[in-house]
Amino acid sequence: MKSQERMLQINTIMEKRAILYDWMRQVFISEPSLAFIKDMTRAVESIQLSGLSDEERLFILFFQELKIEECVPLHNEIKPEYARLFIGPKQKLAPPYESIYRSTSRTFFGESTLQIREYYEKADLQVEKLNSEPDDHIGLELEYMFYMSVKTYESTLKDGDVKVVSELLNSQLSFLEQHLAVWVTPFTDDIIEHSNLEFFRVSARFLNYFIIQDIEVSRGCLKLLHGKQE
Repeated sequence: MKSQERMLQINTIMEKRAILYDWMRQVFISEPSLAFIKDMTRAVESIQLSGLSDEERLFILFFQELKIEECVPLHNEIKPEYARLFIGPKQKLAPPYESIYRSTSRTFFGESTLQIREYYEKADLQVEKLNSEPDDHIGLELEYMFYMSVKTYESTLKDGDVKVVSELLNSQLSFLEQHLAVWVTPFTDDIIEHSNLEFFRVSARFLNYFIIQDIEVSRGCLKLLHGKQE
């Protein structure tokens, strides 16, 4: 397979991948908006469920079965549930910070937080509320992956430089292996255990499945890029 054909394949994968990271970041970075919920019902209308994993199918089916008149009531339920799970004011039932899950003392701004900041800085990204909002918030980590997916997509379109694309993919694979995939399962387990809304439960199951699978997707793209894919 020619280099240009391999780039086009990676380009297609990155386009779909960016869409999924965009969905997930909007679920977790802050309280999901009413516009997002309505957009999701339209975005998944034509998706076929055959061949999908249980996690993918349940996530897509949730929005396919959601009627437009049910979006406002659902959003009204999501608002307090998001706060109850991720904000407080008392104990966070599913703390959205990597350092909480990776520290024996379950504290903020741990070593992993500083490591993640290095990834952001290398990509010329900076947390808007630096030093007040931990860099390792799940929404910010997903936003980083969304940004890097878009950047990889654009790089495969522009010049198709193998070295540049390889560096981008390796950064994402490292981030997944060293950070997101390390804590996404206990985090989503907490959501599934404590949430009263199916919206968050199906989103959590899908997020966990997607992150774990994306490691293999990233590895596959690197093999394809270097002509090692069969």
